[in-house]
Amino acid sequence: MNKGDICTNVDKSQLKFRFFQIYRCYQFLILSYLRSCMTDFRFSASIQGLIFDLDGVLVDTRPYHLAAWSRLAAQLGVEIDASHNEVLRGLSRMESLEKILEWGNLYCSEAEKLHWSDVKNNWYIDAITRMSPEEVLPGVRSFLETCKLAGKKTAVVSSSKNARTVLQSTELEPLFDAVVDGTMFKKPKPAPDVFWVAAELIGCAPSACVVFEDAPSGVAAAKKEGFWTVGVGIHRALCESNWRISGFEQLTPVFEEQHCEID
Repeated sequence: MNKGDICTNVDKSQLKFRFFQIYRCYQFLILSYLRSCMTDFRFSASIQGLIFDLDGVLVDTRPYHLAAWSRLAAQLGVEIDASHNEVLRGLSRMESLEKILEWGNLYCSEAEKLHWSDVKNNWYIDAITRMSPEEVLPGVRSFLETCKLAGKKTAVVSSSKNARTVLQSTELEPLFDAVVDGTMFKKPKPAPDVFWVAAELIGCAPSACVVFEDAPSGVAAAKKEGFWTVGVGIHRALCESNWRISGFEQLTPVFEEQHCEID
């Protein structure tokens, strides 16, 4: 094989790869558009439990987290913005503090870390206690109410220890049969512990539960354990979920015998 043949083979390989990328991009856009036109979300009647991640699915507390972390970072002499907050997303409070210290090339003793994490948490709690029902994401409340009227069990899961405070402030708590927060399991996501706790509390097997998640790691953890999964949002990595929606606005759950749109 001469040099020209090698170059031709490489060009063809690159062309095929580029075509595949473009095809996947168009496929994603078309599916996203079609799903945005959905008004009914059809489930098999065998689905008895619905498990919802809290932040990013039902409400968005990221602005409150960012404000608290930015305030703390400023006191430590570290400047952070929304891009830093994306890195902190899904991390525990102490892991988030470690990141900020890393960005500022700072050292703190364990006692100091506990102090600063408590300071941040107090600021955050003060903010979320003033949240209002209007801060529930569009369509969420009516979707949950329809699920409850259909006799389905519902649970909300969160790695945050302040999940119940958010639910109370937004008046969502009565719509859930179980609330699983960061005090009720040992390993946070991507470990599946939180989903197992939720399923046990509502008395449903994983195969009879649908998990609504906005984080790819959460989708992967739930799916691996036999839960049906719905990716909420437009993140391309959510394509691993059994189904994907952009949000709950104008979306109505329908539970049908001998039919299941989640496959």
